[in-house]
Amino acid sequence: MMSFFEVESQFVAQFHVLELGAGPGAVGLALASVCEVSSLLLTDLESVVPLTRDNARLAAQQHASIATLIASNHLDVQPLCWGEPLDNTIVSGPVDVVVASDCLYESVSHSGLLSTLLELTDISKHDTASRHCPIVLLAYKQRIPEKEKLFFESASEHFDIAVYCNDTSSTCTTNNRGDAIEYYDEAIYICKLERRSHGAGALT
Repeated sequence: MMSFFEVESQFVAQFHVLELGAGPGAVGLALASVCEVSSLLLTDLESVVPLTRDNARLAAQQHASIATLIASNHLDVQPLCWGEPLDNTIVSGPVDVVVASDCLYESVSHSGLLSTLLELTDISKHDTASRHCPIVLLAYKQRIPEKEKLFFESASEHFDIAVYCNDTSSTCTTNNRGDAIEYYDEAIYICKLERRSHGAGALT
């Protein structure tokens, strides 16, 4: 995912970023170290949060940008379980971009993930100065295409979806063009989801 943002930093630079399924925080902390985000909120299951917090403190010792975010209270780690109502501390904060990496490997979690994405992109619930709807950036590597296709079909009922390739290998025929996912392809994709106010649409 980071190789994509090294080229396309405009997606996150100077924005308020929330990461889902942060785990050890590798992706979010890397973004904060190189992309000049305005704020970063790392989220995962409550059992994972202590590890993420420890890694954020360690990263601050190595990266001045992360240390600055922590010192200014612009970097936080909070528990978030997909499919459950969002905590008020998350709902009330500014969110411009939601990022998630390798979050579709368990199909049982797909409905919960989509529910959380819908709540996070509900503009009425967020304190955004421009009142724009947060975008979602998912880094996706195919594992069970039949299940994952169903997730994107469900998501396309609520989001416009553009797909960018994060792979320059010969197996990847899309390269930052916004084309469709080619199922049964081993490439890594970045999927940009933009919430529609109403209606349904196809995966683009």
